[in-house]
Amino acid sequence: WAWEAEKAFYYACDYVYFATHFHANMLIQNLSIPYEHTHRAVVSGQPHGAIIEEMKAIDIPNVRPHDIIWPHRYNEDKQPEIAENLATEFDMVITQKLSLNKAEYYKKIAQSKIMFSCSLHENLGISIMEGVLLGTIPLLPNRCSYSEMYLEEFKYPSEWTESYENFVTYRPQLVDRINMLL
Repeated sequence: WAWEAEKAFYYACDYVYFATHFHANMLIQNLSIPYEHTHRAVVSGQPHGAIIEEMKAIDIPNVRPHDIIWPHRYNEDKQPEIAENLATEFDMVITQKLSLNKAEYYKKIAQSKIMFSCSLHENLGISIMEGVLLGTIPLLPNRCSYSEMYLEEFKYPSEWTESYENFVTYRPQLVDRINMLL
């Protein structure tokens, strides 16, 4: 029933706005929207003014004591087991293990050198944008919305983290990439 409800919402609106092409295409494909109705999907980006202003107010330290921050929920599509594995080798902040308010969360980001993601599903990735605005280096898979939002130097090959098994295979390359950024 949820798919039909989403499809009804799509058709009820003159336009449906998306932050990324990835997200728009995913919804159109998942809901089987015919081509003649795809004009309703408008990729507008996201207004960033409020986020930029909020990040300007945060004190960015000269020294960043943490190697990596992993800012995601403990959901299967975010692959926390990969972050847990990397935390055995690096000083890694896994935000969901901490009870942080928003100010403390931003402080942890600003104290970290790298913001790492291995998400399998990401329509925008606001935490990554916050990290970039706080001077944290993003290290992202070349998939999902990341593929259109970030420069190549900040992306690693998607296959490295397409699954935990792939991660185990490509872990040495990922660790080398992290060490190069540190």
